[in-house]
Amino acid sequence: MKKIVVAICFLLLSQSTFSEEFVYPVSKIDDNNIFVVHQKSIDEVELLLWDVHNKVATKQLSSMFLPSDVKVLPSKQGFSFIDRGRLRIKKFQKRAPKTIDFLEPISSILSIYWIDDDSFYFVGKHHKDYKVFFCDIADRANPELFQLHEATNMDYLYPCKIDNQLFSITKNRLQKYYIIQQDWSFKPYEFESTESKDNNESFDILFESFDPLCFLYMKDSQSGFFLKCNITNKDLQSDGLLSFSCYSCKQEATNNWESKCLFQFKLPTQYLIGNSQKRVYDSICPFLPNYERKDKIYFVDYDQESEKCLLYKYDICEQKISCCDEKKHTKKEDAIAPFLLQDKMYHGLILTRQPVKKFFNFDEESGVAMLELPENFL
Repeated sequence: MKKIVVAICFLLLSQSTFSEEFVYPVSKIDDNNIFVVHQKSIDEVELLLWDVHNKVATKQLSSMFLPSDVKVLPSKQGFSFIDRGRLRIKKFQKRAPKTIDFLEPISSILSIYWIDDDSFYFVGKHHKDYKVFFCDIADRANPELFQLHEATNMDYLYPCKIDNQLFSITKNRLQKYYIIQQDWSFKPYEFESTESKDNNESFDILFESFDPLCFLYMKDSQSGFFLKCNITNKDLQSDGLLSFSCYSCKQEATNNWESKCLFQFKLPTQYLIGNSQKRVYDSICPFLPNYERKDKIYFVDYDQESEKCLLYKYDICEQKISCCDEKKHTKKEDAIAPFLLQDKMYHGLILTRQPVKKFFNFDEESGVAMLELPENFL
């Protein structure tokens, strides 16, 4: 009996000692200051502002918040974040964030996109569907809400506003996915309206698929990228990995849209879905490809030989993939969140508790940390 108790204690201690922490960049204020997320556990997520030159990181929010989807305001005077489905805005000169609440049946805000400091569009759950809404908060006491979609049998996700056009991915009740383009137009939201709407909205269908489409990114009104999730139960059960294909999309001279599969990558499901303590609170976002360079795409892929998440780059002109780290076979930490800043690439890390202090030393009393994120010249 004593041996069993000792074995259980050892197992629990081992799990605690080697459980993962996540440190990764999410957005920038300028070329010197970056917001960094430090996830100690699925229930403890800190937001830090990191000075890339002196390596000092300062805590930005109380521990009572669980921030995700951190976005810098267009004026650079503050930032927004989503906290358990609620939108909050924190100005640097203010001590506490302001909450923007929406009345039922709008709930569970997924992501927001700022137009200026007084207006933004966002994805929120409306009854059983996800819709894109526009909000004007110039009058902070009485925000104005507008609806962009009326159909009740479609989910609208991953919106991208380019000039006066809105691109997004939609999904109907038959689980069929579309990438659509429509005019940027809206009308005041009717909170009491519950009657069913027919799908009679005017939009152009650019692509359609029965495989899940996600994470649309438009560079301009004629070109962009999106992901296709190659999900099967067999894949999940066999290796615990989710496979994605990265596609480019482009409008041709004939006005027809063409898509092309550029590359594929895999990610461990334990970091993306489920209730595991190893899940990243931001889910897949720190693993998404970075499209900021014109000629290259930086992305994360799970290398089965080294059993690590590594950073790769895809050369669009040469159509070739290469690893960003020549020491991938001796690398001890998983890499996530490629973040480009001027002529350098910084990236986040998946760390066990044992080597955390190698990169990150935090003073609980002052709220100041010394942080070393890996960097590489582009």
